Amino acid sequence: MKFIADSTVSEKINEWLIKKKHDVITSRDDQNNMIEQALREDRIIISNDPTYGEKMTALKGDKPGIILIAIEMEKHRAIIEQIEELLQLDPPPLEKNYVVVVAPGMNRIMKL
Repeated sequence: MKFIADSTVSEKINEWLIKKKHDVITSRDDQNNMIEQALREDRIIISNDPTYGEKMTALKGDKPGIILIAIEMEKHRAIIEQIEELLQLDPPPLEKNYVVVVAPGMNRIMKL
């Protein structure tokens, strides 16, 4: 899978995804540019910034898939376990127009 992580995402999480053979790039662009890049390159956004949820609901048309991390970034192991569980679903609910909130002990999946 292809991901684009913003600056709120820990390097440990990015490194873990790369180790699992995923294509991960990081970006310090603003949300609008990241959303455009994610759509253009068919990438899933990973962020710890809750304002992405608001931004996605306001957008018209296709929206990139997004993983919103609602766990403290210092808890790398918990985040990785939740994302790993998500990626094992068949198929993972990470296509366009879906947002997944990775929260303590659960993943919430919502269609936008």
